[in-house]
Amino acid sequence: MRLTLNLENDLYATAKSLARELNCSVSAAVHELLRRALKPAKTSPPKATGRSNGLPVVRGRRAFTSEDVYRIESEAV
Repeated sequence: MRLTLNLENDLYATAKSLARELNCSVSAAVHELLRRALKPAKTSPPKATGRSNGLPVVRGRRAFTSEDVYRIESEAV
């Protein structure tokens, strides 16, 4: 698909520099930059903030209740 874009000078310079580095066209470099920008960010797992009964404690949004556990167990069957 063809598309005309108006890029600011610094963005064009970045795309042109990447194109030279990758030995490809500016168009292919812009494709690569867009793919990188749209790729989901890698998130690291939450870090343990302490220990309880020898097990790591990770702070989340809310604590699980007994009702949550019973509901999940019944759905798993």
